[in-house]
Amino acid sequence: GGTKANYTLGLLLSSILSQKLGENVDFSITPYSVILFHPRIKREDVKKILKIMRGVKNILKIAVKNSRMFRYVFLHVARKMGVIRRDADLSGIRIERIVDSYRNTILYEEAVNKILWDYMDVDTVEEILKRIRNGEMKIIERDTSEEARILMEAKGDTSSPILATGPILEAVKNRLLNETMLFLCLSCGRSYHIKVKDFQKAVCPFCGSVKVVLLKTYEEEIVEKIKRGKFSELQRGEIERLTGISHLLRTHKRMGAMVLAGRGIGLRAAARILEIPYRDDMEIVKRVLREELKYARNRRFWD
Repeated sequence: GGTKANYTLGLLLSSILSQKLGENVDFSITPYSVILFHPRIKREDVKKILKIMRGVKNILKIAVKNSRMFRYVFLHVARKMGVIRRDADLSGIRIERIVDSYRNTILYEEAVNKILWDYMDVDTVEEILKRIRNGEMKIIERDTSEEARILMEAKGDTSSPILATGPILEAVKNRLLNETMLFLCLSCGRSYHIKVKDFQKAVCPFCGSVKVVLLKTYEEEIVEKIKRGKFSELQRGEIERLTGISHLLRTHKRMGAMVLAGRGIGLRAAARILEIPYRDDMEIVKRVLREELKYARNRRFWD
């Protein structure tokens, strides 16, 4: 089907299954596959949807509005139409409120149509579904192959039941927010322990510098070197890591701190988690947990 067709099919299935299960169903795509992530998904349900689904465009118009991509496309269109200035700073504004205020307007519908036209292939998906209904295309059930397992691992396997329950995600969020980390200023060298929930912005309270980082509590050695003014003693890779963490915190503030508090999550993983648009903090918590599970699985081979 290709990337556009698979994104279209993935969003359709995700939307319908989310409504059926009462919980968010994530999906991931490649040009050759659609992966649905949820432990309660049944093959029979997916097959039934594929066989009876009609009115694809109408379903998509609803699903698109709830997708993570919509608000960003909406802002792009709003800037293009002059509704929002191109240089406007929206960092302190909830984008959802802006989007909701323009419901049932030409701008809103233009954003929906742009996604349908630029990012989806409705005709191909409708043709696939038609061929399934007519029996021209068969749905074949197979056990998960090794190739599929590798692909799911690369995309972040969220098939574990631990990811699907609201109470578990809430518990993970509370753990992350109550995690104690080392606040370190790279400019004046002062440091102190701080809980993630108390981290508001990336500014040193002593000297006002924005060159601050949050480290794991076991990284005292780095703190001592900075305190002694021995910044040059750090390896080049370590300096780049600290600079990257500082930038991440300035950009994402407490959300960045919460991700960095995850077990086994370093700068690269944190940046990867945060670079994809997200609806709310619970979606970020889900990604953190996914990364923690991946770390826990891999650690067995390292130890």
